[in-house]
Amino acid sequence: MAKKVATVSGAGQFLDFMIHLASAVKRKGGDLGKYVEEAVQDGGNQEAFEKLAELIVGTKESAATILKVVVDYGKSLAEMIAAGKYDGYINSDITEKHFPIPKIPAGLPTKFELNLELVHFNRVITSNQVLDELRKQRLRPATLLELLALGATYPEKQREFPIVALGSVWRYLNGDRYVPYLWSNADGRDLRLDWFVRDWDEDYRFLAVRES
Repeated sequence: MAKKVATVSGAGQFLDFMIHLASAVKRKGGDLGKYVEEAVQDGGNQEAFEKLAELIVGTKESAATILKVVVDYGKSLAEMIAAGKYDGYINSDITEKHFPIPKIPAGLPTKFELNLELVHFNRVITSNQVLDELRKQRLRPATLLELLALGATYPEKQREFPIVALGSVWRYLNGDRYVPYLWSNADGRDLRLDWFVRDWDEDYRFLAVRES
């Protein structure tokens, strides 16, 4: 009988734990119930179990993505691109006409130190979904200038995975919107543009800045 009471007590503690965990995940913008449902369907969904594990213990990626850079608004866009030493493809539409540099009033410093974060969702995701998730985490999407500062300071980072800056959007004449990203292949390190309206694969990272 004592063993049975202990089992019931343990079940009650576990239920209480799950209720509090679900509430905590919801406050951070997640949905624990959705992942639990996906995990148990069809006899066990391993990918969903992995997502559950990430929700509970976090990931190495999220713990090691803070990157310090200096953005110098006193430079031209061409100078910022040159500082990245991209030896592959550079999209010719990445110009100051399409991506204007903010003007700093005279007498104020032009260099700003920032802590950038690389956010990895590890799933196929749209740009609007990324923006919603960043907002829940109190992050804003990084701009082209911040992306270029990353490329110049950490040139090898884009060889690990493509990096997108959704904070700068250029609208083409036909209405299509484009955003900058860093890419690499056998030909070198690239500075590219891609459609804002698209599905991003699991390997993409999204550059962001924590809001104060």
